[in-house]
Amino acid sequence: MYLIYMTIGILLGVLLMLLIHFFRTSGEMIKETNSNFSFSESEEKLIKAVEQGAWKMPAVHNLQEIMAKNGYKVLPVKVFEICKPELANSILSRSDERKMSAMMPCRVSLYQKDDGSICFSRINAKMMSGMLTGHIKEVMTKAANEMEEIINSINK
Repeated sequence: MYLIYMTIGILLGVLLMLLIHFFRTSGEMIKETNSNFSFSESEEKLIKAVEQGAWKMPAVHNLQEIMAKNGYKVLPVKVFEICKPELANSILSRSDERKMSAMMPCRVSLYQKDDGSICFSRINAKMMSGMLTGHIKEVMTKAANEMEEIINSINK
């Protein structure tokens, strides 16, 4: 009888761990948001929202142009590097946290799908911040929240 209870306990424990893992990782790693505007209007609105949020845009990569130079034809795709110097500095000024520079600056992609719809995508930084601790978690959470405000403001 003891063996039966022990087996049931182990199975319930494994099931509980699987459920916890599923619910903690069920969010998408890449977030996608449809735009209510054309590609060029979406780009203009993104640039304006970034500026209004006190963020900077150090680079824009026109992947459609880059692919065309290499003999490939793709629909419009631009990747915007977006940075908030205040947040970046709070990580880059700490030697032990400087390794996070591999994830900086934040990137937002704007692209057209085959059906003509226009979308924004970005890494789900809020989900990623849940895997971190301390100061880095605080900064990434703040950056993630502000980035979502920027994206959400575009369709308003």
